[in-house]
Amino acid sequence: MTQTRMVYFGQSLSMFDYLLLKKDVQVVAVFVPKLSENIHKEFLHRVLMASVENFYVALPTEEIFDALPINLDLGLCAHFDIIPENILHRFRLGVINIHPAPLPKYAGRYPLVELCLAGDLESGVSIHWMDARVDQGDLIAEAKFIRHPIEGPVELEKRAEQYACHLLSELWSALINGYAPRHMQLRSPIKKANRSIPCPCHFERLLDLLRASQAYGPYGGMALYEPKYALVLRIKDLRVLSFVS
Repeated sequence: MTQTRMVYFGQSLSMFDYLLLKKDVQVVAVFVPKLSENIHKEFLHRVLMASVENFYVALPTEEIFDALPINLDLGLCAHFDIIPENILHRFRLGVINIHPAPLPKYAGRYPLVELCLAGDLESGVSIHWMDARVDQGDLIAEAKFIRHPIEGPVELEKRAEQYACHLLSELWSALINGYAPRHMQLRSPIKKANRSIPCPCHFERLLDLLRASQAYGPYGGMALYEPKYALVLRIKDLRVLSFVS
């Protein structure tokens, strides 16, 4: 059986695990950003077990092109930096990106923070072809789900990746055989969610602000802006207790 030669870009262990389970795929290189010690060990363990020959950590973008193996078919990106066009052109079928929020509504680096700040109760995941623009490539598939008011970026990201795995399974044959769909994104001006602290601050708005400040992945915290100062929040854990009988 001919295997599809793939490269993984990102820091999502669950999406990397998905690739490693595909018998029709040969992962020939893995590029990850700077990771925590624990996540780095998890990636290294998987790379060694799967006999992936090329594993790069925090490699400068300008050096990725020369580090890529030859004869590449498809790339998968999940939580990585912008990939330049000259690198994208190295892949016969292209590179797909797993974006953990609805597109084009929540494009950008920290979409789940914006979603929580906006108090939006609909989240989702978008799979799209990568191009030189940020999160503007043609859509392949998307799924949406209802967000519970107390869910923050951590929970939403995990759910988005679960939905992404289901979508990839449905589209896998089309992806590796070159006939996956392409749907142009209908773009509209993206409005950043309000980051000011209202006074008085009602509970619902306070919960939106706290949830958006939830620490996850490389996210360094959320800044709330006032005329004379900025407050940076990074909350490790947030629990909401109900006293309604």
